Amino acid sequence: MSGWFLVTIAVLVVTTSFCSGANGRAATSAESLLFGDYWTCPWRLFPVDNVSATDPELVLMFEALAAEVEATRILYNHTAVAMQVVYQDKDLWFGGFGATQEGVAPGPDTIFRIGSVSKLFAVLAMLQQRDLGNIVSLDDPISKLVPSFSMPNPWATTRDGVTWRQAASQVAGLPRAPPCVPPTSTEECTEDTATILERLKTIPLILPPGSRPTYSNLAYGLIGRLLEPTFGQTYEDYVSKSILSPLGMSSTGFDYTSDVISRMARGYEVPINNMNWVSPSGQMYSTASDMSKFMKFLLNWYEPYSPSSGQVLDGTTIREWLHPGQWNPEGKSGYGMPWETYYYDDHLLITKSGDVQGYGCIVTIFPDLHLGIAVLMNAPGQLDQTVYQVTASDFFVPEFTSYISAKQQAPQLAVNPDNFAGVYQMEGSPSFVLVKETNGQLHAKFPGVSTSDFLMVYYGDLTFQAIEYAESPSAGCMLIEMTAGMGNWLYFETDASGVAVSFTIPGLYYGITFIKIK
Repeated sequence: MSGWFLVTIAVLVVTTSFCSGANGRAATSAESLLFGDYWTCPWRLFPVDNVSATDPELVLMFEALAAEVEATRILYNHTAVAMQVVYQDKDLWFGGFGATQEGVAPGPDTIFRIGSVSKLFAVLAMLQQRDLGNIVSLDDPISKLVPSFSMPNPWATTRDGVTWRQAASQVAGLPRAPPCVPPTSTEECTEDTATILERLKTIPLILPPGSRPTYSNLAYGLIGRLLEPTFGQTYEDYVSKSILSPLGMSSTGFDYTSDVISRMARGYEVPINNMNWVSPSGQMYSTASDMSKFMKFLLNWYEPYSPSSGQVLDGTTIREWLHPGQWNPEGKSGYGMPWETYYYDDHLLITKSGDVQGYGCIVTIFPDLHLGIAVLMNAPGQLDQTVYQVTASDFFVPEFTSYISAKQQAPQLAVNPDNFAGVYQMEGSPSFVLVKETNGQLHAKFPGVSTSDFLMVYYGDLTFQAIEYAESPSAGCMLIEMTAGMGNWLYFETDASGVAVSFTIPGLYYGITFIKIK
């Protein structure tokens, strides 16, 4: 929305005209990606406050979802299933299906093992240590903090060494399993850290670090155990005191006491093994109620670090944590830390699943919807907890998206939009237009370019911010981002009567003033 914004648009338009006109050919694939011939950039929904679990429209949605979940449970012969849905900081719905050992449906406080969802807490602990300064950088080699960690690297370079970020993101090239003796029915990986590190010195990496994802339980055992000297206590004690307790997750933990076992879903019973050294990868148990607290913490990504109020990571770090990391070759799935990420019907899914000895869990965050869904289950045979993610994505998420879209609140409007509407120009540039819509909204538009449509949100003191416009013509995300207009601040000057005479956009065109010409 400055000279730079306008020139960028103009260059793109000229390039397209040249390619399709002068050369007599259609737009290339690259141009199609820019201009949205292949797909359009999804409209980003803003969180809304007027959402209630008792809303009749939502109640009907959840009744339909419950029917689909129960049909899925029966189809896959799952014994007990618990599903929790949250929106921002609100519990929207809980559903319990099948039966526990008492012959009743699981409740919000029924305990399930969560398997590899435990890895999330190892990464959370690592992020806390980075934010506290105990890990200087996630891109430092682990050996910088722990010199006794080393593994043969057939692809060694001058920047050799597995980093914390690579280990947390499943791209370190680490083997899947730690070098432990074969497990018994109740005990697994009884070695200590010194023994594991000594054995790793003779076990080579299986892929070049940072090259591509390969699933590794060893990675999270290393993260949790190698940080114990920094924690000043065991990994399990640190997570319990510094993460679970501040979050109020009182029914989540590592130790399967008689009280914990009495509360577990055991419609299908299996022995409970102790994972010992590799506990950070999959030892934990939890409930739907506690998973609700965890998801609401993840969705609260604008709050500062404050353990006393349950905010165990700074909001900036949460946003970093939820950001997709390494993508797989098909471009639709990938890994984060240690999230599994997918694109599904224009929605980014940030998810982590896990299963262990008759139990399964999957946590899914839809960042653009500010929505979280957790599923915990008990079942014989091969577990596939992702079927419930697909069920929710197919039968609930589209309806909920429409529901939230309809509730989008009108942006704050200037008291007198007419005072700002008009045509503005800086010397030697095309015109910059602010158009007053019939509903009082102001839109920034550039004549003749359909994609330059940004909604102007008023923040008081003659200040506006440009945001994406939901009803703008289709365009690819790349084009919208390349215009560099989104999110910029416009500062207006007015005459004595309050009518705007000029504005500036210091974030795009520092020191330049746009003068109102009509």
